[in-house]
Amino acid sequence: MSCPRARLAALAIALVCSAAVQAQGQGLQPRRSLAKPSGVSPDSLPVTLDADRLEGVPGEETTAQGNATLRRGTTSIRADSLKFREQKEDVEARGNVRFESEGNVLTGPALKYQLRDATGVFEKPDFTFAPRSRPEQQPVTARGQAESIEFLGEKQFRIKDGFFTSCKPGDDGWLLRADELDLDFTREVGTARGGGLYFKGVHVIPAPSIDFSLNNQRKSGLLPPSIGTTGKSGPELAVPYYLNLAPNYDLTLTPRYMEKRGLQIAEQFRYLQKNYNGEFKAEQLPQDQAADRSRSAMTLVHSYNRDGSLLGGLNLNKVSDDNYFRDLATRINVTSQTTLTREGFLTYNGSWWGTGSYSATTRVQRFQVLQDPDNPIVAPYSRTPQLTLSMLRQDVGGFDFASSAELVDFSHPTQVIGKRSTIYPSLRLPLITPGAYLTPKLGAHYTYYSLEQIPLVTPDPAMPMVQVPAFPDTISRSLPIFSLDSGLIFEREAQAQDRAVTQTLEPCVYYVRIPFRDQNRISLSSTTRRFSRRTAFQEAIASTTPTS
Repeated sequence: MSCPRARLAALAIALVCSAAVQAQGQGLQPRRSLAKPSGVSPDSLPVTLDADRLEGVPGEETTAQGNATLRRGTTSIRADSLKFREQKEDVEARGNVRFESEGNVLTGPALKYQLRDATGVFEKPDFTFAPRSRPEQQPVTARGQAESIEFLGEKQFRIKDGFFTSCKPGDDGWLLRADELDLDFTREVGTARGGGLYFKGVHVIPAPSIDFSLNNQRKSGLLPPSIGTTGKSGPELAVPYYLNLAPNYDLTLTPRYMEKRGLQIAEQFRYLQKNYNGEFKAEQLPQDQAADRSRSAMTLVHSYNRDGSLLGGLNLNKVSDDNYFRDLATRINVTSQTTLTREGFLTYNGSWWGTGSYSATTRVQRFQVLQDPDNPIVAPYSRTPQLTLSMLRQDVGGFDFASSAELVDFSHPTQVIGKRSTIYPSLRLPLITPGAYLTPKLGAHYTYYSLEQIPLVTPDPAMPMVQVPAFPDTISRSLPIFSLDSGLIFEREAQAQDRAVTQTLEPCVYYVRIPFRDQNRISLSSTTRRFSRRTAFQEAIASTTPTS
């Protein structure tokens, strides 16, 4: 006997109550909660079946035909037909099978599944796995196809002869194909055997055995190797190994074998804390077979920030010899380096006079110069140290007051050295309306130089023994600076790609008056023109920088 979905509740109750005397194959309630077998915790959720036609013996075996659905908690199985054995809690589903559990969706022709221990086999499925990790773990939504999938337990799957990708549907750019692929969403780890990585259908990286993270989190293991050849080092192979030491620091070790030079070891250590972060990189070539010596390189970049008030940084670089990058680097932007920066700075930002603010910085900067015998260069000046102070106080009786000051000690092994002091106070009066603005500004820029190692010249050729300094050892310069910044603002409502936008037209005029001063005697500095669209609306169109 069969029961349509519209069977009355009274008849359904009668069928359940008389289940003990029903013959096998007799019609059952179309939708019912099946009793749990003995020995299972009473807290376990019940199993429900729903179909156009249900047949079987309650407590033993139930067959569901037509739009059949079995549910238990977050797990549901839909198919054209279902067979459920209550004592063993196993399910056989055939025809348009759809399995859903905790966001995972699998579809295919046939499924055998054990509810009690979440084991079973799905034939020829398409699958989408959506692991429910914590939001900060950025879980990966994985999808693919397989000849079969084995259910190995709660959140554990084994894909046989299939492919796996985390690309969006319709984009199969990157694929991982494997004879066997285990996905463990409890540990958030995937393991593939007998396969490789494919890009746009092309096998690009063989992967006989690899494991990987399923939640975009770092994981220790081998990274893709790099293979190449250069004229100076010959064929080479580098195989990075990544060590996930902790959530806030990691280490990458890269052995690199070069046929003409030997084995080089590179390290990259990264760290991150609340107030600071940084990166340390080093390379060692204990015995360069081509150069017959040991060679090395080092870089340290460190940043510190305490609530924006105290900031600091280090940028230290060093190589063992001038030809290190030319011989061992593989990127042209590295091989062409001629100077390596070594600097550190400390900045303090504070407030003064109510709403005023200031920023004080101390900096030490040196350079390692990598000389090319065929094209030597002049080393840049070092700053040992440089002290800067900038201050701003707005709306002082309608005026904005600003001041900047600098004291820097330039050092150099062969060139003129000395100290430079600058101070630049200024006042400006912002006059602003909704459609126009006018801002006059008046300031005074003062510079003082105290020089040493000044070259000597012979003023009178008739007296070659008499030599005097080429220029004074102290030089000062004063510049009054006036500027006027003005502009109009026109607005109108408009449409752009069916969106309402505000169109603006902002013509502006900028005038600046800075008297000419001859700087030829200031050997410590060179004036460089840097006129551009951006600098056209700034006070100075020339910058004074240390000679290099």
